Amino acid sequence: KSFFAVRPPFQESSPELVSGFRYDRYHARKNGVDGAIQIVGFGGQSTNPTALGKYFMPFCNNQINVTLTHEEFPRDTVYAQHFNIFTQTGTFESVLTFLPKQTYGGFGFSYRQDFLANKDLIGFFFSSISLPVEHVRNDMELCEKITDTGGGANPDDDVHVVANMTQAFAQQEWQFGKIMCAQSLTGVADVQVKLGYEWLHPMCHVEGYIGATIPTGNKPTAQFVFEPVVGNGRHGGIIFGSACGFELWQSNGTSLHVEWAINNQYLFSNTQNRSFDLKGKPWSRYMEVYASQEEAQAVHDQTNPQLRANQSSDGINIFTKPMQVTPGFSYNVNAALVVNSTHGFSGEIGYNCYSRDQECVSLDCGWQEGPALKALLGDGATQPLRTITGNLNIDEELTSVPLADYADSIIKLEDLDLDSAAHPAYLSHTFYATSGYRWDKRSYPTFASLGASYEFSTVSNAVLDRWMVWGKAGARCIGGLPRRV
Repeated sequence: KSFFAVRPPFQESSPELVSGFRYDRYHARKNGVDGAIQIVGFGGQSTNPTALGKYFMPFCNNQINVTLTHEEFPRDTVYAQHFNIFTQTGTFESVLTFLPKQTYGGFGFSYRQDFLANKDLIGFFFSSISLPVEHVRNDMELCEKITDTGGGANPDDDVHVVANMTQAFAQQEWQFGKIMCAQSLTGVADVQVKLGYEWLHPMCHVEGYIGATIPTGNKPTAQFVFEPVVGNGRHGGIIFGSACGFELWQSNGTSLHVEWAINNQYLFSNTQNRSFDLKGKPWSRYMEVYASQEEAQAVHDQTNPQLRANQSSDGINIFTKPMQVTPGFSYNVNAALVVNSTHGFSGEIGYNCYSRDQECVSLDCGWQEGPALKALLGDGATQPLRTITGNLNIDEELTSVPLADYADSIIKLEDLDLDSAAHPAYLSHTFYATSGYRWDKRSYPTFASLGASYEFSTVSNAVLDRWMVWGKAGARCIGGLPRRV
């Protein structure tokens, strides 16, 4: 896959937003306005880099072999020439490993204000405006162990030459798909607003709402692999959901409650740059190609034998295009057991389940026919069966397609694996716990708490396994609209 999506923090029904900030906070004082505000500081880091590395690499592995030597039956191996590696001796061997890691932190602001409430506390509410500011740092942790340098790069072999894969992923000729040092970004990770209806009873509460996700984050550019994205990729959307809870037990001022919150989100489409492969050819986005028959002819007419054999276009520049991307639906369910004491203690343990649809992608301007896979020996010849591996049977022994028959090798729309540009559907699980204290007998009731969570998936490496810690503080609002009698 070429793109990795991460669920933004501090979204509706997420533990760091809802824990300790529910109906009892909005109505913590009998007389006064029904509203509350909270500020949350959060931070965390990804875990399980091996699984995440497999997401970005071919062959379902986070480690691959790189070679300039053809093997009859290559396994977990890519051919170095596709990446513009040409050496003095014509040999090169290395082992490439991806161990991606993300660290993040920030703070979130959430405000809720009830209005048009009657004396029984049944009425409409405006809640909330939720606004997280997030700093994201992504690092692919590319590690290359070179066992044969081949004497270093040979600049006579091609127009653009590098000595190894580390240099290849940083070469300036690539407009997209690069891997360099860690990338970081800070911004507002989308604003969510909602309007709903609430029903309260001494033993329980129920509410429902509808709202909108206002895009304020950044849009992916595909310039780098595992680039940092703040928010939902600048997709706007609608949200709708509900929350409810009831008292399970009460004794001597200590009570046990169960709380549920369900949020549904639909994100609309926008246009983004995405990289894609050819069907059945993992990592073919990096293969050497001729951009057109005119380029193949120009190569064929070269007088320099090295350039005639090696010169071509970089596939990553050809197989990255503007695409219409529709994330579709995501679902977030949170369940918790909450303990409150008249002495002020508040504790919570909970479980969160998050799922999302596979993205729907399509080329924004269609596919312009013309590119074709370059044959190993070049000279304007093509080879439609070629793959990213250095397969002797395909690259050398099978007859390549001569320049005169270039039209037979042109890549068609049906040859493109557009799903390789889409983030897959997935399901993640989060367990969390919080502990805090409430000061409800003050003129303006306040609260503070600390929490921690761990998110993971047992079936997909498209999920960012990660831990998060947070601290929050909030208070009952001082002013607002009066209640109806």
